[in-house]
Amino acid sequence: TLELALCYIILHVENQADGIYGPATANAVREFQSIFGLPETGKVDYSTWYKISVSMILLAVLFLQTRKKKRS
Repeated sequence: TLELALCYIILHVENQADGIYGPATANAVREFQSIFGLPETGKVDYSTWYKISVSMILLAVLFLQTRKKKRS
């Protein structure tokens, strides 16, 4: 979900994902947008979703590389 992706990317862990796009999620989106140089609207537009998607792919690649190194 969007909330879990934001938790992983910006380590915004004090808020638990509840599946509701409320004020906490909007604040996390604003924080993400600020970190990635996007307009801080608190809304997930195409640019924001694209950056979230790319960030999650990069995190997955880093996780797999780390895991592979630990097995070696």
